[in-house]
Amino acid sequence: MNKFYNSFNLPKDEIDTLLILADIYSTYGAYQSAYRTLAEAEDIAKENQDYLSLANINLISSAIYSLEGDIEFALKMAEQSKKIYNYLEIKVPSILISNIATIYMNTDKIDDAIELYESILETKDIDLLFAIYMNLSICYRKNNDIKKSIKYIEQTQEVFTKVSYNPEQFTEFELVAAKTYLVNNQFDKVLNCIEMAVIYLDAILHETNKLHYRRGIREQYINRIESLILNIPHGAITTQILNIISFIRSTLSSDWLYMLEWSSEIYLNNVTPSLTPPTQY
Repeated sequence: MNKFYNSFNLPKDEIDTLLILADIYSTYGAYQSAYRTLAEAEDIAKENQDYLSLANINLISSAIYSLEGDIEFALKMAEQSKKIYNYLEIKVPSILISNIATIYMNTDKIDDAIELYESILETKDIDLLFAIYMNLSICYRKNNDIKKSIKYIEQTQEVFTKVSYNPEQFTEFELVAAKTYLVNNQFDKVLNCIEMAVIYLDAILHETNKLHYRRGIREQYINRIESLILNIPHGAITTQILNIISFIRSTLSSDWLYMLEWSSEIYLNNVTPSLTPPTQY
């Protein structure tokens, strides 16, 4: 890839491609690959004295470190990004403010997080607004203001049909909503949200071929789903739970079944005539 972009003198395009790649790696929990990719992008930005790209690299680095749980370094990256934007006399992007607010939320600086989130509610970026509403719901739930928490769950639902299709984000929202409804003893809604989360999670896994990436995705969500189920009173459990439990317990074996199906398609495809079809499994 590097030779291709160098031959056309397109360092900015190479950086953008590397940032997309880093984001993909982080989605599947492949953080070390993401960090190596970000380091490569940073070297190119410094070599070309591209400070705006460097600010963007730090912004994305902050989000990925936060996702992995390295909150201290995530905040450091965010502050470095903010410093570069100020140096360039460019308005700090709402997404960076949102990232800093999320770091505050994850370190229980809830009032500071709410203040930052609410300062960017006028954003025109509908995908970002979706995330802000969702995170404000978390913040108010942590502040024991369930009425406001549910208000922001409902506002997130109002923009749901307008945002870009993102099963990872949708899975997260359903689990956030489920936890809020659980606190409010709305157990029917808890089960509805978990069932929708499972549908979106299945969509994510369906598009993921590498087994260790599938495992990384599962680890992000399955424990949270099981924790929610265990906190629902026995009397509130309905037959919906069967679909949820069957999904949770079948994901590991389905990984191997999916790979067997995928390999059979390759062997039996006309474009691979030199390969001998496998025996029946």
